[in-house]
Formats: sequence, structure tokens, C-alpha cells
Amino acid sequence: MTLSSILVALGLQLHLPQLADVVEPVETGHTAMSAAAAVLGLTESGSALQAPRADRNAADGAEVTFYNVNTRETETYFFRFDGVISHEDEARLMHLFRCKRSGHQRKPDQGLLQIIARVGAEYPGHVIELVSAHRAIPFAVRTSKHWSGHAMDFRIRGVKLVDVRTFLWEMAGTRPMGVGHYHKDAFLHVDSRPGEPSIGWDVRRRGRENYHYNPRWARPLS
Repeated sequence: MTLSSILVALGLQLHLPQLADVVEPVETGHTAMSAAAAVLGLTESGSALQAPRADRNAADGAEVTFYNVNTRETETYFFRFDGVISHEDEARLMHLFRCKRSGHQRKPDQGLLQIIARVGAEYPGHVIELVSAHRAIPFAVRTSKHWSGHAMDFRIRGVKLVDVRTFLWEMAGTRPMGVGHYHKDAFLHVDSRPGEPSIGWDVRRRGRENYHYNPRWARPLS
């Protein structure tokens, strides 16, 4: 009995050339049940191949679109709340977050990715304008969160900076973070700082001497 006659007997409507690409020919003497088992195995294999994508789409997180104001590049990612990212997206993000002066790249910190996921979930559909992320030596010191890949400077289109600042500082009560408001240049700084206390600051004029730490909006965290 041929594979074609077995499938017809079972009432299965399959395109045989495609089936032959993935299922070995049924030898003479195999029963209809054997052919059915082969078809069932094909179906299960197909489901298994689709599982990783389904799991990825079902993972808790948020889709985030970045616009790099320095390079005018636009990229969209799916950030999971646990900060896990695919190797492909990690490579794309490293390129987008590269030092704007030297082009040097560094892997973003997982804690920063967790923060980005929360920001994206809070402001869905809004583009995040990336002002600065990684900064290479000599454009940063080695103690800088920008150098280590823990920080980014940004703003969100269509959302007031003070509203985003409030959201970030509330988040800082649950995880160690740095939040800075740069008024003159109209952007916010956020960084992940594991093992350190959260801290907020204002900068109304350029210059290190103009940093005002623990301003009124950075109220003590409970």
C-alpha cells in the first residue's frame, strides 16, 4: 500500500510533495496507523518549532521604539520586564546605543533594560528620543554609568518631562536608580545602580558645579 492510498483512506488532505520534504517514505508493510503516527509526529514537530516565538510574544514586557537624535536612526524592540533580550536585539541595541563621538559599543546593563521595559509599558505608543547612552573614554570617566552601559539620557515624545520624572522616581523606591532632570537641554537621565542607594538631581545650567542633588521632587523614598 502506498503512502498516497493510506492518506486517502485516513481522509487526510495534505500536499504530498511538502510532506515528503520532512517525513521519510513509509516502507512496504507499514499499517495505516504507522502512517497516521508519522503525520501526527509532523504536526507535533511543527508546533514545537513555533513554540519559541509564541513564548516570546507571551512574555511580560513592552514594545519600545527609539529615535536616536544624533544619528536619526529609528529602531523598535520588545523589552521584557526581566531584562532578557535576544542576541540579535542586543546587537542592534548596542549599535543604537553606541558612543556618539567614537562609535564604540558596549553591552547595555540588564537593569537598564528592565527600566526601559517599565517605561515602555507606562507610555505605550510613544517614541523614546535617545539623547545619549554609552560614552567611551575619553568622553566619560570609568566611574560614569554611561561608560559602563548602565545609563541613558532621553525624553518621550508627547509626554511632559516632569511626569516621566515622577514615574521614574516612584520606581526608584523599588530598585536602586539614578534620576536626573536636565532642564536647559530638556532631557532626563536614568541609570541602574545595583548595590547603591537611589538618588535624584537637577541641573538647570551646564557645568558640574550646577548639579543640585536631592531636590524637592526627589522626596525620601519609603
